[in-house]
Amino acid sequence: AVLVQTVQQALGIPVHHYVEVDFFGVKDLIDAIGGVEMCFMFPVRDVNTGLYVAEGGCYQFDGLQALQYARSRYFETWIDGEWQVDGTADIGRTARQREFVNIALSTALERVKADPFIAGDLISSAGTAVRIDDELDVFAAASSLRTAVGAGLVSYALPVRGDTIDGNSVLLLEESAGGLLAYFRGEGPAPTPPG
Repeated sequence: AVLVQTVQQALGIPVHHYVEVDFFGVKDLIDAIGGVEMCFMFPVRDVNTGLYVAEGGCYQFDGLQALQYARSRYFETWIDGEWQVDGTADIGRTARQREFVNIALSTALERVKADPFIAGDLISSAGTAVRIDDELDVFAAASSLRTAVGAGLVSYALPVRGDTIDGNSVLLLEESAGGLLAYFRGEGPAPTPPG
């Protein structure tokens, strides 16, 4: 309730429904769909989460590996014989989480289309991974999500920059955030989808 109130007051965006994804529960969801394919140009790691991909390429991640990727704040890539630190911390982590959620949703829909019998496993796993508000019509939301993912789900990130205020690390909105906020307030056109 405090998060919803904060978003509404600070950003002026109405929040009609609330869906929370518990990334520990996501592990069970990923395992229920048989994993997700993740692709990397180079070896990657995060020594804090345990993520380690020894060579560039595409890999079928199980639930634990997917969780290690989605929670990575200290992401490193092996380039030119040394580990290059991503350096974007939470900003990079949220970008990876958006990418991961899109891949996981697309994978889940494809697996259910190919084998409708796994839908029960997904629903059971979702019970521990997802929390929703009392007013959300789950079936209508699932139908909308299916349509959105099928059409190519687009996610946006507010443009922010890091700063320090009174010794605290903070993220401040960039001036270019106005158009995106207007769209989510219902007052402007959809921004150009991110590349």
